[in-house]
Amino acid sequence: MAREFQIKVERPASLRSQLQNSLRNSILNGDFDPGDPLIERELCEASGVSRPILREALAHLEARGLIERLPSRGYAVSLPSRERISNIYEVRVALEGLAVRSFVERADAETLGQLQIRWQGLDRAFFSRDRATLRTATTEFYDILLEGCGNAEIRSALEPLLDRIAFLRTQTMLSPERRQASHTEMQALVEAISNRDAEKAAKISDQHIENARAAALSKLDDGQMK
Repeated sequence: MAREFQIKVERPASLRSQLQNSLRNSILNGDFDPGDPLIERELCEASGVSRPILREALAHLEARGLIERLPSRGYAVSLPSRERISNIYEVRVALEGLAVRSFVERADAETLGQLQIRWQGLDRAFFSRDRATLRTATTEFYDILLEGCGNAEIRSALEPLLDRIAFLRTQTMLSPERRQASHTEMQALVEAISNRDAEKAAKISDQHIENARAAALSKLDDGQMK
């Protein structure tokens, strides 16, 4: 006997996806500060979408950790706690360190060349004042690193955290001192990877992430998350 079932196909999905991406980029680029309320009426007027579509987009962003539901009503841009920040960076150390080791050991010459090309773009982006440019270049660099490490499960494990990682990275990169230090650390990381030194590359990666964690917690403690 054939099983009866229904598959729900929602035609406005592309519009909802566009709205999700637009709001996501606005948050990650700093158009909204942590703690800012997201007013449905204003967002509907600005985007021209209906409230049902907006609410579905907001639910998606909540699942990604970029916004949080307010006790009263509505949403606000997430302001991460010390515990959440520490937990995110703890996961990064474990998984990105493994990805770096695996990349050094498994990536072929062509993939290594692609990573070096991505680094050239990231190198230039570090000296740009545009948040979106730096975020895009960083994402492209890590995309090659995660793809080239030869372990798809690392990317799958990191995927739910990628937006929160990008959000925290944007916050810490507002500091010129941290931006310069991060550039130096990443340059050393690429050099170690290029030399096929897995042990050194992993240590540099771990220290880079630990320094980023300290910078994020410092900004939170100083009330400078924005």
